[in-house]
Amino acid sequence: SMKPLVALLPTLFLLTLNSNTAIAQGVLTNGWTYGGTIAPAGHSDTRTFSAVSGDAIVIRLGKITSTNNFTPRIRLYNPSAAQQALDSDASAPEIAVTATNTGTFTVVVDDTVGTTATGAYRLTLAKTGDAIVVAPGYQGGPMTNGFTYQGNLPIGDLGVWGFTATAGDAIVVRVGQTSTTNNFYPWVRLYSPNGGLVGSDNGFGLAEVAIQAKNSGTYLVVIANNPSYSSAGNGTYLLTLAKTGDPIVLAPGYQGGPLTNGFTYQANMPASVLNVWQFTDRKSTRLNSSHANIS
Repeated sequence: SMKPLVALLPTLFLLTLNSNTAIAQGVLTNGWTYGGTIAPAGHSDTRTFSAVSGDAIVIRLGKITSTNNFTPRIRLYNPSAAQQALDSDASAPEIAVTATNTGTFTVVVDDTVGTTATGAYRLTLAKTGDAIVVAPGYQGGPMTNGFTYQGNLPIGDLGVWGFTATAGDAIVVRVGQTSTTNNFYPWVRLYSPNGGLVGSDNGFGLAEVAIQAKNSGTYLVVIANNPSYSSAGNGTYLLTLAKTGDPIVLAPGYQGGPLTNGFTYQANMPASVLNVWQFTDRKSTRLNSSHANIS
């Protein structure tokens, strides 16, 4: 005899779940790195986040494991359900856009071909306008003037950092490679409080952005591997902020701070680090930022 349709619903649901299914994974938080798995073949994950028109949005995906040549793909849909961006790569695709309108954006992660491949991945969102929350084992968050931070950047990860500045402040942000696998190529991007990209630099060994702030508010710093040499590049880095308008706070083992007239200071300069010093004159506090060159 035929079973009622209601009795068949659980079976129908399981059949749908195991065939080219998009499964909602929750909400993305700025700066948090998420893990996920594309399995079975043809499966996709969806996550959402909120943004305001004009926000800068950077989303990076990184392959952790692969079966049958898993090639990760990332797609971004705006609040109007229109696809705003798409990227795929053998190791670490990325989307970097400006929010077209205000509302809920949707991120879809899957395999580019979607027929036989499965794999695990990591996913990170960086955006302006929101506080930064960092997952355990990852680095990022608020930056302090003069402090040198140590970071680890696995494949496909973003280091998401931020600081506040006032219009007119001088700002220098430097990142330097301390270890490398598969040609880790440090890349620093700086976004203003209104979402505009105000500085970008990359290099083999170090990268630096130096600007004068035009807007007051929270600036976003995004550290990544530049895929110019290899999208699978990963490694460790040092990151330092130097800016006017704030007191200097030093990391243990580093030198900098207030300068006294006539006094000679001894300092250690690891490759690619900024040493940040200050002195006062009759009119203002001056910032002196020194750095090392890499040959």
